[in-house]
Amino acid sequence: MKGTLAVASIAVLCLSMFSAFTLNVTAQQSSGAWPMYQADPSHSGVGTGSPVLTPNVLWKITGPNFEAGTSAWSAPIIVDGEVYVGSYFYSNNSGYHATSWGDVYAFKASNGAVVWDYRDNSSTGMSTPAVANGIVFFGSNNYVGALKASNGASIWNYTAGGGSSPVIVDGVVYDNNGNNFFALNATNGNQLWTSNVPGSEPPAIANGAIFTCSIDGNIYALNFTNGNKLWSYNDTGGFSDSSPAVVSGVVYVGSGDGNVYALNASTGTKIWSYLTGEWETPSTAVTNGIVYVGSGNDDVYALNASTGAKIWSYYTGFPLPSSPAVDGNVVYIGAADLNVYAFNASTGSVIWSCPVVEDVNSFAVANGVVCVGTTDGSLYAFGTSSASLFSTLLIMVVVPAVIIIVVAVVFLVFRKRLKSKPTSPLPIP
Repeated sequence: MKGTLAVASIAVLCLSMFSAFTLNVTAQQSSGAWPMYQADPSHSGVGTGSPVLTPNVLWKITGPNFEAGTSAWSAPIIVDGEVYVGSYFYSNNSGYHATSWGDVYAFKASNGAVVWDYRDNSSTGMSTPAVANGIVFFGSNNYVGALKASNGASIWNYTAGGGSSPVIVDGVVYDNNGNNFFALNATNGNQLWTSNVPGSEPPAIANGAIFTCSIDGNIYALNFTNGNKLWSYNDTGGFSDSSPAVVSGVVYVGSGDGNVYALNASTGTKIWSYLTGEWETPSTAVTNGIVYVGSGNDDVYALNASTGAKIWSYYTGFPLPSSPAVDGNVVYIGAADLNVYAFNASTGSVIWSCPVVEDVNSFAVANGVVCVGTTDGSLYAFGTSSASLFSTLLIMVVVPAVIIIVVAVVFLVFRKRLKSKPTSPLPIP
C-alpha cells in the first residue's frame, strides 16, 4: 500500500510540474501586442511577452517574383494573433507598361497564412498600418484609409494627398503627408484639424503633444488638440527621416548628421547629443533608462537616457538602417550585412543572429513572435514553433517524469520479490 502511494505521489508531482510549466508557457505566449509603428503612440519600440531566444524561422512570405521590378514590405504590426503589414509592388515586365500597386495584408502570426488582402491598384504603396478597436488604419501615396480588421473591408478613405504611418489615440487618427499635419475622426475619417507643419515621418504622441521630424530639417512639437506649433528645434545639422521616441518627458531622435538628440519635450531645449558617426541615424528604442539605436557608422549603441553616455556598442561592420525593438532583456535590430541580430540589452553580447535575403526595416515584437520585412519583398517571423515547444516540454518534463516512475516501479517490484522469497529453515543441532 505504501509503495502504491509512493508511486502515485511521484506521478502527481510530475503531473503538477508539467501543468505548471505548460500554463507558464501559455501565459507568456498570449501576452502583449504591437499595434502601431514602434509599438505605441510614444514610439518607445518596446514590446511585451516572451522574448525569442533562438533564431527559429516560423514562416517566411515572399513577394511577387518580377523580371523587372521591386517589392517591399512596410514595418509590420501584431495584434490579436495576426500580423498586419503594408506593401509596395512595382512591375515593368513589358518594358513599356509599368504598373505599381499597394496592398494591406493580414497574416496569421502562428503560420503566415493569409487572412485577407486589401489591394489598391491606384496606390504606389501602403504604409505601416495601425490597429485600434477592430479597425486597421493605413497611409498611402494619395490617401489615408480605414479597414475592418476582421475581413479587410473598406470603412472610409480620407484623400489628404497621402499619409505616413498613422498614430491612433483616443479615437483620433494623427498623420501627415509631407506638406501638412492632420487629425481625423477614427470612426468616419472626418477632418478635425490640419496644420501646415511639413511632417515627413510617423509622428510620436505623448505629454499632450505631437512630435515629428520634418522635411525642412526641423523637429516640431504640436498641440495635441488643434495642431498649433508649440516649439521647433532646428540645430540638428541635417535632415532627419527617423521617427522620434518620447519617454519620461524627453524626445529622442536620430538625425542625418549622425547624432542622437535628447530634447526636453516641454520646451525643445537640447539636453544632450551623442555622435554615432557621419551617417544617418535611424529611430530609437527607449526603455529602463537606456536608448538603443543603430547607425550608419556600423555600430549598435546603448546610451544612458539621462546623460547620453555610452553604455555599450557592438560593431557589425555594416550600417544599421532599421529601428531597434526591445522585448525583455533582448534588443533586435537588422544590419546591412543581411542579418537580424538579437543582443543582450544589458551587456551588448550577441544572443543570436540569422541571415535574411535583404536589408530589413523595423520590427514588430509580441506574443513570442518577432516579425520583420525586408526590402526584397520577404517577410519573416521568428519564434518558438509548436514542434520545438513540444520537444522542449518533452525533454524537460515528460522524459524525466517517465524515468522517475519507471525507476520507482522497478524498485517496488524488486522490494516485493525480496520480501516474498522463502527463507531456509535453521539447522537442527
